[in-house]
Amino acid sequence: AACPPTLPPATDASRSASQHFHAKNIYGIMFNLVLVVAWYIVLARGAVISSVDENHKSVPRRICSKSDDRNILHQIELFIKLGQLSIGRQIANECLLLTQHPEKTSKLEHLIFDSIIGCCSTPREIIDTYYSASEELFNGDDNFLSKIEEAIIQSIHSNDEKEVHTDASCFAEDEISMDLLEPFSRDGFPPENIGKTRGTLAIEHWNERCSYFEKKQYNYDVPGEFRAFLHPLAPATLSSSCSQYCAIAPGSYNHLVLPALREPRVNISLEFRKFAFENGNWIMEGERSNGMLDIEQEGSLRMYDVSGVLWPAGYLLGLCLANPIKCGVPEVLDAIRSKSDNSGAPIAIELGSGVGFPSVALAKTMKHQGYFHSHAIVATDSSKASCALIIQNSYQNGVGNMINVTELNHMEYSSLSNLREHFFGNFIDEKIGEGFNLIFGSSLQGLFYETSKTNAKLWRTLDALLSKTDPNAVVILSHVRSGNERIEVPEYKHNRGGFATFECIRRISGDTFDMRTRDDNPSDFEIVLLRRSH
Repeated sequence: AACPPTLPPATDASRSASQHFHAKNIYGIMFNLVLVVAWYIVLARGAVISSVDENHKSVPRRICSKSDDRNILHQIELFIKLGQLSIGRQIANECLLLTQHPEKTSKLEHLIFDSIIGCCSTPREIIDTYYSASEELFNGDDNFLSKIEEAIIQSIHSNDEKEVHTDASCFAEDEISMDLLEPFSRDGFPPENIGKTRGTLAIEHWNERCSYFEKKQYNYDVPGEFRAFLHPLAPATLSSSCSQYCAIAPGSYNHLVLPALREPRVNISLEFRKFAFENGNWIMEGERSNGMLDIEQEGSLRMYDVSGVLWPAGYLLGLCLANPIKCGVPEVLDAIRSKSDNSGAPIAIELGSGVGFPSVALAKTMKHQGYFHSHAIVATDSSKASCALIIQNSYQNGVGNMINVTELNHMEYSSLSNLREHFFGNFIDEKIGEGFNLIFGSSLQGLFYETSKTNAKLWRTLDALLSKTDPNAVVILSHVRSGNERIEVPEYKHNRGGFATFECIRRISGDTFDMRTRDDNPSDFEIVLLRRSH
């Protein structure tokens, strides 16, 4: 090939231009290098990168330093340290949703990235941080319950509200209808559902339209054949986030999802009545009052803590206490009425309260009866985390001043003695006959073991706490109808236990509140009503 022609020698002008050109290139390279370094720093500090958790697929994640005030982990620790566990739970669960389902970011963008958090960590880090921060609060301060209660009260006052509301009504009116049913609550199923059990339908429906972590659609067009079952105010298109639509209530199948282990909260629709005592009987007075209870849980953050979620037996007990007449236990109202004029001592105690739903339901019933006594109910649990949940749920539902939350191991007799002494005086003083007029609890596995024996722990516990002087004092327990949890009252032919004997007044099936099984069989649960033998 022909060689290229030789270039002419460079002139001064061309040499100057060439030097200027090379200088510009050097400056450009340096400028680009600075940009690259700066961008690298940004990436290292907080840019979105991909991170793989051992149990989850790759998800968008932000990396933040521990000292960064916008770090999700720091935010969780901060709110828990202040006693605001509910806010800590909300932040943790919102970020868990984001890390597990990054496609569901529409409702999180403004909340998380623009105003509060700014970055998310892996699910394992979020859960571990919540757990360690809450345990540090529980174990580092003997007055942690008071601190949590003060923080909640302060939050309520700052919002200038009597109650904490978390979910707006989906209706045009405040009245909540017990007739608002999910589509599978009545006879007659769409063709594609023929052959499926109640339980399968309930779980499919819940996951599709109600579950916090799994729901797949946010709006649901109610089929024409089911619209007749809805409240007249209910729109044809219901939002899956609507608390009324996804509420757990008698008449729907939603109770079959209990225990909803991973749900941050469950909404329970209850019917309250005012009852009047006339001619020795309780009668319903006035119109029914429907209400929605918002119950927070910790199942998504404390996966192996059974006391942090609502169980079917606790749900049944709460339904019964919300409407004792429908439940068939008017003796509950007698026990309350008998001691209602003594505002200086508590009336009732719940053992193993868990999330506190039965205590909240009873407090609501007492309010409807006109009883507003401070700390009329003592809600107990051996789990510090559960005690914190009970405080949140009681104030969140407007009955915080009526419920005294106390840490108690009901399996230890010394703990029972200390609690009774605290509220009613020492065993040997003049108040020896005093005690609670109503004891209630559900699925107390340790106490419900071998109850057919006269020396079973259940009878010793009830004897230590139940009033010895008031004939209206009763015990109401919810349990599984068969197996080790079934409560069998022993025949006291030779009672050598040194404590009083008890008798069963009646048993009430969970079918009273439509709690049939997933296979449409009679309910697995029942209520048992007890009192001292006279």
